[in-house]
This record gives sequence, C-alpha cells and structure tokens, in this order.
Amino acid sequence: MVSLTKLPKVSFPSQMDVTPLPASSGGSMQATVGTTASQLSATSISAKSVTIKSDSNNTGNIYIGFDSSVSSANGFQLEPGGGVDISIDDLSKIWLIADADNQKIYVIYVY
Repeated sequence: MVSLTKLPKVSFPSQMDVTPLPASSGGSMQATVGTTASQLSATSISAKSVTIKSDSNNTGNIYIGFDSSVSSANGFQLEPGGGVDISIDDLSKIWLIADADNQKIYVIYVY
C-alpha cells in the first residue's frame, strides 16, 4: 500500500531579492596523450575543478593520476568517450598516460 502525504502550500513574496553569484572564469584545451606519463599542464594553472573527457574515437584507454608514476595498473581509467570531474587547485598536479599513442582528450576547467 502506498501512502501519500499532502505537503503544505509554500508561498513566496511577489518580489524576491536575488543576488547573483560572481561569474567564474575558466578555460579549455585539447591535448594528445601518449604512452609516456605527462602532466596535463607543464606550467601551473590555478583551478577549482576540471573535467577531462576522452574522445569517443580513441582506440585506447587513458589513465589519470597525481604523479609521474601513473600507469594502467594504478591510474583512474577513462575509456573512449568517458569523462571525469576532478576538484583540484592546480592542473599541473594531474598526470595522464594512455595504453596507445595519440589519444585525444578535451579539458574544461573553472578557476
């Protein structure tokens, strides 16, 4: 048996003060990942979060980690077309490696 509960009616004032949040800035890039571990960015790029997406036409997997020891054995696996969101303060802290050369990724970040 399903029991439904009627919720009380909520009313809002006819005018509401809305304070917009400040717009964040960010950036985007595309990169190619190979079979040697490399940083997402060779230079420091401040960020709050980053989204990394593997191209759906890639022929191999990409692995993500946080130092140069990232590998297929210990990295976070992105299959072709897969993506991940990461909260991080600097894009250069992200390392990537692929199990095939020339794997394309798309990156968008907010700082």
